[in-house]
Amino acid sequence: MLIVYGAVSELIKNTPAGEDSNQLFREIGLSSDKWILFILNDNQDPGVAYAGTHWSLVLFHPTPRRRFLLFDSAQPDEESKMDWKIREFVERMRTFLLVDVEWEFEVIQPFEQCPKMGWSGDCGVFVVEYISAVLEALNRDSTTPSFNLSHITDEYIERKRVVWKELISKMAEAEKSAGAR
Repeated sequence: MLIVYGAVSELIKNTPAGEDSNQLFREIGLSSDKWILFILNDNQDPGVAYAGTHWSLVLFHPTPRRRFLLFDSAQPDEESKMDWKIREFVERMRTFLLVDVEWEFEVIQPFEQCPKMGWSGDCGVFVVEYISAVLEALNRDSTTPSFNLSHITDEYIERKRVVWKELISKMAEAEKSAGAR
């Protein structure tokens, strides 16, 4: 299993196609025989890091047939409206990971039971919780996992936001204390 963090996904998006990009992908550890979680930002400006306004998660599913699943808290129900940058990213990964496309299947499919945000601004917390649920499912069954995200509601996200804030504050305070020594 591999988690490709936002900064590395940005690097993948903005590295020109060719042997250099293939070398980068190999160094990152991309392989068609493992589960890969890509954390994506909708940044359109390669000159500015994290300039986007929305986060989503793309999961590469290596078995039984290779495919990509999109977990997006703001994703429209209609697949045709999927962001073209996500499709472009996935097409690039599909080519590198040697994923064949069958007529009846799209390269990337939205995860149909993906919880949606009730209000804007929580997409990053949703992505963290999607990752947690995916990892739990993969720990139970890495061949044909069942992803249960029904517990992820706006209220759940609000509680998790408080938990994350407290954890980050504690870590910042611990780092500050360690630096004062």
